[in-house]
Amino acid sequence: MKKRILSLLLVLCMIVALLPVTVSAATPKYYTVEKYDAEGNGTMLIAPTEASWTGSDYAGTTAFFKALLGSDNVTVSNDAVTGIKINGTWLNDEGTSQWYIATNYEKKVYRDFGYFRFSDADVLRFIYVTNGNFSNAGMTTDGLDWDNAAYMNVEKGDLIKTLSAYNGAALGTNRQAAYDAGIAAIVNINATDADVAAAKTNMENAEDNAGSITLNKETTELYVGQKETLTATLEPAGSTDALTWTSDNENVVKVENGVLKGMSAGTAAVTVEANGLTDSIQVTVKALQGLYITKVNSNASSTIEAKKEELLLTAYAVPDNLENLDWQWSVEDPSIAEVTPTEGNEYLAAVSGKAEGT
Repeated sequence: MKKRILSLLLVLCMIVALLPVTVSAATPKYYTVEKYDAEGNGTMLIAPTEASWTGSDYAGTTAFFKALLGSDNVTVSNDAVTGIKINGTWLNDEGTSQWYIATNYEKKVYRDFGYFRFSDADVLRFIYVTNGNFSNAGMTTDGLDWDNAAYMNVEKGDLIKTLSAYNGAALGTNRQAAYDAGIAAIVNINATDADVAAAKTNMENAEDNAGSITLNKETTELYVGQKETLTATLEPAGSTDALTWTSDNENVVKVENGVLKGMSAGTAAVTVEANGLTDSIQVTVKALQGLYITKVNSNASSTIEAKKEELLLTAYAVPDNLENLDWQWSVEDPSIAEVTPTEGNEYLAAVSGKAEGT
């Protein structure tokens, strides 16, 4: 009887192990589409790209790729991709040419995606191998079969992740050069681990000087005590020059890290500078028409017992409904009372007594 129960349990475990697993939450995936000719020359058809995916754990790669490129742009047979349309042109299996998927999971390469568990890897390289010569795509054929993997000679997943953060068509000179070098390292079948690591580091450390700087506004108006945040855009995208902000009249408006604050009625020019380039904005500051404090409970007394009671106050300005006012509370004699603004609603404050007095 015990042997029968154990046998049933073993069968159940085997069945459960074969059931498809669903990736429960969207997870980031990084992919490329590459082609290698008979001489081992690689071409990047789709540059490193980040996407998210939730779906079946087994055979998920074909569905993932159909979702990215469109179901009309991918053909599948026996759980293997047999064709991908790139820029309107089909790249199909031809004779001994094949599509494979190289992953960053133990450097494994698959032909039949039905044996690939989607959650094992987060970098997927769809590779078209001309004439079936794996060495011309940087692979070894050891162990290759429908359900066993071939292997990549060098793992390039971390470099692909790094490059996926950049738009290769909108980079400055230095970063463009680092990006292009990274792409070249991916499709270079002779690149070593050290070459790939160096390309990744170069991309991460590449810096570009700004060629232009533009503020999001030409003019703006504030009231005294009001704040506004400006945005400066540097071109090329990803330029790393530090921004320097100045006001030509800090008695009227102050600026810090792009945040304006009206100090008194008047006008002032605020300038941002990067790499010797500048852009300016004219700021007009208006005086408040009034500023008032009232008790939250109009029936409450303004007399409180020290160390036992609090008086709740609210402040309001005229004109009303002004956003981003910099409310500042103070007490004439902090030895007698202290005032504590409400975090997030600094126009509300609580006064607590510390000692007898007024």
